[in-house]
Amino acid sequence: MEETFHLGVKALIFDESGKILLLKRYSEKKERQTWDLPGGRVQKGESPEVAFKREVFEETGLQHLHSVDFVAMELTGFRISIPPEEMGLIFSIYQCRLIESQPIILSKEHCEFQWVSLTSAVSMLKANYPKRLIDVFLEMDACLELLQGS
Repeated sequence: MEETFHLGVKALIFDESGKILLLKRYSEKKERQTWDLPGGRVQKGESPEVAFKREVFEETGLQHLHSVDFVAMELTGFRISIPPEEMGLIFSIYQCRLIESQPIILSKEHCEFQWVSLTSAVSMLKANYPKRLIDVFLEMDACLELLQGS
């Protein structure tokens, strides 16, 4: 049988100081509350870019994003149960900048947010993201350090 996949979009949102927005997924069981990037699945008829903006708005209330750029795409090990079958999940990662300060309005899916350095984000995300994406984030962090050192 042929494998079926859902496409998910994830956002690396950088603030003015170069920190990234992370959201804590809500669960009644505290041990299941994990840090994640804003994002979600692409709906039928949507482009990844439209899904990206919709998901970021739904999960954070943020609307004014600048310099939206594709970063990477990766097949994850996640399985989504959609009876009568399970589907795989592919992440499409985008980065953008938040030029002006805006309040974060969390959806019911999340219980907390933090602005953190890319280095901190990597350590908070590595348990739930494929190694190749973590490596991409580490490469981005190294590039940012080089730029800031110039």
